[in-house]
Amino acid sequence: MICPCCGGVHDNNNFYYTIDDRKMKVIVKNHSDACVAKPLNSYKAVKYLFEEKVRRIRKNLTYVVEEEKPWANPFERPEEVQPEQTINMYKYHGIRELFSHVNYKDGEGKTHKFVPAWLDDPDKRDYALMDFYPENCPDEVFNTWRGYAVESIDPSLGEKGSHEKWVELVEVLSGGHSKYILDYYALLFQQPGRKPRTCLVFRGKPGCGKGVHLHSLEILMGGDLYFETNKAQQDVFGNHAQAFNCNKLVVMNEVSMKYTAENTQLLLGLIADTAGVQINKKGIDTYEVRNLAGTVMLSNDKVVVYVDETDRRYAIFETGEKYRNNQAWFADFETYVEA
Repeated sequence: MICPCCGGVHDNNNFYYTIDDRKMKVIVKNHSDACVAKPLNSYKAVKYLFEEKVRRIRKNLTYVVEEEKPWANPFERPEEVQPEQTINMYKYHGIRELFSHVNYKDGEGKTHKFVPAWLDDPDKRDYALMDFYPENCPDEVFNTWRGYAVESIDPSLGEKGSHEKWVELVEVLSGGHSKYILDYYALLFQQPGRKPRTCLVFRGKPGCGKGVHLHSLEILMGGDLYFETNKAQQDVFGNHAQAFNCNKLVVMNEVSMKYTAENTQLLLGLIADTAGVQINKKGIDTYEVRNLAGTVMLSNDKVVVYVDETDRRYAIFETGEKYRNNQAWFADFETYVEA
């Protein structure tokens, strides 16, 4: 049988393929050493690979690209650790530049730039809009939800662990009133399509572990669904704020009455509003996403937010000091969390 890759004759009929993600090509080769690999780079083949990571959003003529999240130092990433994926947005000129190196060959073997042809393709993969749907996403919506990081962990590992030490810290931080907090966090995981419509406020002296207990949630959720900032004026209340953009938990550190008082109505809307939040990314037209995030505030101040007698949006906890500045206990806790 003549080999479709190289035109030769081999002693087997077994083939394998590799994918060049950067150039959007499939390389096919017979297992014989004598075979010369053949790239499959027709427009149809390149389009299939391209649309695995790129989609057009019709509502604001934006292109979303699923890319590898940069590793702090690529040379330090263990081989067995797969890079996380993230979703980035580009306008027309950005997508042309980003994939300007991608080509395809026509039936006569001539090479052409792929992106201009794809942009003119009436059958390219696109969606009416982009949004955040942990459950029951409409067909015409590009869904940014990718699940919690914990979902990729072998359940048998969880069965070997224990939650007792973490619950103990929450019990101390809540002054013995941990049930509401535990139910709040449980709702985030058990019903990700629902938004907690209150804000947990932890206020107390530094060194009690207010931020430490949240590190566990960050690990379980993953960096794309957990947002923590000590610059609320910029990241929560600013013109280009991204805190509530497709996240499940927003944590504000070092919160002061000055900023919460200046932004009272906006803050109440972010805490309680489920209809949607306007996202104004630099260089991208404003768009709206569902607001499903829980909200947590951490502060050393005595007064963090203004609360009147009828308020139902804030659950305020005075943090206990049982383990305050106990370096040995918190070092042991960190080992327990990372195990």
